[in-house]
Amino acid sequence: MKSVNRVGNIGETVTLEDTDDDPFTEAGIKYVYVSDNASSVEIVEAGTAVVTVTVKEADQWDWTINAVDAEDNVITTAASGKAYVGDSKYAYFPRAFLYGGKYYTCGTKTSGDYYRFTLNEASPTATVTYTEDATIAYYVEGEDLNVYNRRDGGATTERLSNGAGLRVGPNGYAYTDALTAGTYTIILNMSNSNSGTATLYAHVMDAEGNFTDTGKSFAYAQSATPGEQTIENVVIPEGYKLAIRNISTYNSNASIDYVIFKRTGDATVPVTIAASGYSTIASAYALDFANATDSEDGKTLEGYIVSYLTASAATLTNVNEAPANTGIILKGTAGETYSIPVLASAASVGTNKLKAAVTATTLDDGTFYIMKGGKLCKVIGAATEAARTVPAGKAYLLAEDVPAIGDAPVLDFIFGDVTAIETVQKPQPTISAPVYNLQGQRINQPRKGLYIVNGKKVILK
Repeated sequence: MKSVNRVGNIGETVTLEDTDDDPFTEAGIKYVYVSDNASSVEIVEAGTAVVTVTVKEADQWDWTINAVDAEDNVITTAASGKAYVGDSKYAYFPRAFLYGGKYYTCGTKTSGDYYRFTLNEASPTATVTYTEDATIAYYVEGEDLNVYNRRDGGATTERLSNGAGLRVGPNGYAYTDALTAGTYTIILNMSNSNSGTATLYAHVMDAEGNFTDTGKSFAYAQSATPGEQTIENVVIPEGYKLAIRNISTYNSNASIDYVIFKRTGDATVPVTIAASGYSTIASAYALDFANATDSEDGKTLEGYIVSYLTASAATLTNVNEAPANTGIILKGTAGETYSIPVLASAASVGTNKLKAAVTATTLDDGTFYIMKGGKLCKVIGAATEAARTVPAGKAYLLAEDVPAIGDAPVLDFIFGDVTAIETVQKPQPTISAPVYNLQGQRINQPRKGLYIVNGKKVILK
């Protein structure tokens, strides 16, 4: 507790008034003096004159900010609290709140750039006009986010909604609770009192805390005044979270004020089928091909893995779903855009020769195949790096996985189980096309057995 010292000479009388250093604040609590044991004392010997003073916590008054509608009808209390008698109060209120299952937002700030009023005992209440906002699916104040590696201190947060925010330290991240599946537009309100630009990433995060995508970056230049950043088309599977990561190598002063989620659709990934009727995909999400829909809600999209390879053909095996980052060949209506539902997880597809380009992947010329014209075609004569790069989100095949060292420039498709016989010729056929055994070796004089001819399995008897 605070002590007050008065110094005098021996024989003098020192008086301690009740108002000396009244009031004072300690550990955030305001104290006032109640009384003293003596109004004065004569100093008869150095160090022996002590006056003890009794204090108490100061009385308080209540303040309230009411949320009202356009007709000034009270919706609910937006913010409330207490202040000490004799003090005015910066009373902060939120940008948005959830009430009765509905989100409400206030359209403008008060007091310039601040979400606050200055209240006192004579004027202890204020009102803010809020309107229902049906576009908001989820709202969270920055200070209410979960956080790994919090950074405290730094710039003032008083301009922020609710008068508070969250700073994330270098390589730290803040994250939401589990979310409902959907495609979202995400709005972050932030400030940055440091010079320079703060760079952050928004990631989708699974229940185990793993980032499931490469993230979408956004930057916020130096400004003490908060501003909104918008990130569109973020797909979040059921039960997943959104994480906001600070990749700065210094203690960025970027403060997360609030985060708004606006659900724009189901949790789906769009894909447009090429003119050949085929495309490839390598999604950061687990996907449900069996329930994909086109513009007419027809379920006509098929997903395939490459389960087996010969020197001239790729066997395609149908799969109804696939885990994240799996290379898939899609078959559908040329030019049609399909919406593929996102799954929280999916069963393994088993052996799959296709590779997933999670990020743009540059390979050597002649070492890989891509989808072109409804077939897997080897990339040959690609002089530039761009021509040798598989775009992010696409699938490809390594030439080294194709028998006969991947010499075939084009691989045809065989559909079905790798062990199935698609064509059985009872009479001995006359064969003019190249004949390959199941190991992909070309056979000039085939005998009895199972061979590949024109991309089909044929039995010679």
